[in-house]
Parts: sequence; structure tokens; C-alpha cells
Amino acid sequence: MKERAIDADVADELSTSIYVAEQQRRNEAELLIASSGDRELLERALALSSEEDEQENVQRDQNDDDELRERILQLQARGYGKGKIISEIWQVSKGGSEKYKAAEAEYRRLTGES
Repeated sequence: MKERAIDADVADELSTSIYVAEQQRRNEAELLIASSGDRELLERALALSSEEDEQENVQRDQNDDDELRERILQLQARGYGKGKIISEIWQVSKGGSEKYKAAEAEYRRLTGES
């Protein structure tokens, strides 16, 4: 229950930061349009913002992966097997469903398992 609350808090924080970044980009774009009307300046500003956002997204994805790997290691230390770990982290039951297959693929990617 505590893990889910933490996950929800992290998801909320990420959503908020994404929203704030988008609003900031819009404000910058509106200022550029209002001040000069120069399309080239606007395009450059938006391109720079996009590059910064992409770098932030890559870093966020890396942090998410690190957190998932840590959680997997914690569960393995408790003696959990792959199926139980997938069930615990991704909340899917073992079987042939697409969701389970996706979760299993993610588990393999994070653990380096073939």
C-alpha cells in the first residue's frame, strides 16, 4: 500500500512538472510572438525547449528504470520469483495476456534476462 502511495505521488509530481514546463514554453512563445512577431525566433525557442524536455524525459526514464531495478532486487532478496515480482510491480497475473507479456518483457529488459 505504501509503495502504491509513493508511486502515485511520483506520478503526480511528474505530471505537474510536465504541465509547468508546457505552460512555460507557451508563455515564452506568446511573448516572442507579441514582442517581435519573428517566426524564426519562435521556432528556435521552441526547438531549444524541446531539446531540454527530451533530455529531462531521458533522465526521468533512467530514474524510473533505476527505481524499478531497485524494487526488483528488493523482491528478489525476499525470495520472490519472476512471476510474483511481475504481479507485485505491474499488477498483472501470470498468463498469456498482452499486459503480462509486456510486463515480462519489461522485467527482462530491466534485469538483463534473456
